[in-house]
Amino acid sequence: MSMKDQNLSRLALPLVTLFILLLPFILSNGVPAYLEINAEESRQGLRGTASNVIRIGLYIGIWLTVAWSICSLMNTVIWPLLIERRVGQPIPGLLKDLFNLVIFLLAIGAIVALVFNQSLTGFLAASGVVGLIVGMAIKDPIADFFSGIILNLARPFSPGEWIQLEDGQWANVQDVTWRATICKDFFGNELQIPNSIMGSMKTLNYARPDEMIARMFDVILPFEFPAERALRILENATIAAQSESGVPDEYEPIISIAEVTDRGTSYSIYYYTRGVSGWYTTRTKVYAEILKDLRVAGVTPEIPKHETHYAKLPERQFDKWLPKEEILRRVALFTEFDDESIAFLTESILIRKHSDGESVVTQGETGETMFILVEGLLDVFSDQDSGDKLKVAQISPRAISSARCPCSRARTAPRPSSHAARVRLSR
Repeated sequence: MSMKDQNLSRLALPLVTLFILLLPFILSNGVPAYLEINAEESRQGLRGTASNVIRIGLYIGIWLTVAWSICSLMNTVIWPLLIERRVGQPIPGLLKDLFNLVIFLLAIGAIVALVFNQSLTGFLAASGVVGLIVGMAIKDPIADFFSGIILNLARPFSPGEWIQLEDGQWANVQDVTWRATICKDFFGNELQIPNSIMGSMKTLNYARPDEMIARMFDVILPFEFPAERALRILENATIAAQSESGVPDEYEPIISIAEVTDRGTSYSIYYYTRGVSGWYTTRTKVYAEILKDLRVAGVTPEIPKHETHYAKLPERQFDKWLPKEEILRRVALFTEFDDESIAFLTESILIRKHSDGESVVTQGETGETMFILVEGLLDVFSDQDSGDKLKVAQISPRAISSARCPCSRARTAPRPSSHAARVRLSR
């Protein structure tokens, strides 16, 4: 059965029941003869005649069925089709249940006043005394109930949003019921937190104001490694990882020196990820890019260790580049080359440094060389008909680009590509 048929069934059932209960009145054009009783019999209630018992039962059924019909109409038509479409989000189930409770309480009040001919004042007074006694006995569930109403009205979080609790645990909100807030952790385990505790707990909502989340971790590098070079490598690696994870360019990472420890200089890496669901993936890519770029630079993060040297320590010079042969062997294209081929290529290598913002290759140029990006980050831009420049790619360290390899034996110069691009140094 489809959802539409189920809703029609839920709406039709109370209406049919109400019609059956009203059928005696419809057929007799008023009160049926077997229901015509005097006031004294009415006051006798269930202790009266059989016709009085039937009358009371029929009237009670009518009032309860009217309340049932109103609740069904609200749940199948008013809430989903009129209110939720207008506000643009689902109405919490707790508020719907609260509305249904109020409707049935009104129906019970009408039964007391109109069916049993009793004053509502006495009924309410007696209910107040009973409610006070019950409230003292079940104060915690009552606190959870009203806290759930406040949570649904204030809406500090909505179903599907990730929050962090006071104890540091992550939770994905599922629903707010009468008794508790239902959540799930990263592993799909269900958490039920009483509403009274949830309402007073300090939470951190990672879905607001937007889905971009900033995270951080620290990397410790040797004291001898130049700080300026370390900041550049860490920033370029983080930008490349964020770009691969789909993070917009305007969310630039922040790299800073956190402190100087007994193991080395500690650098803080603040990076962005799209939503909590992509946090682990982005963090893994950032770690991987940083480790690869540091390896190319000839340095690894410091770990707790104890070194004992019986000779003078060799001076580590991180300002110098790796030998050309080593640079080629760390590029995937040349890993299978033998020593003779590597030596032949090394003779043709020239090391060049470019400043931030400087163009390395301009659209329309032709050349017979290729370049290997050893350190840094290059952005590729394409000239548009409107005169603007469109970023089309990004070149990371160990990437190979340009037109032709020096060892190529072709004699004619290559033709410029119709989709040539300007490459400029961004960091």
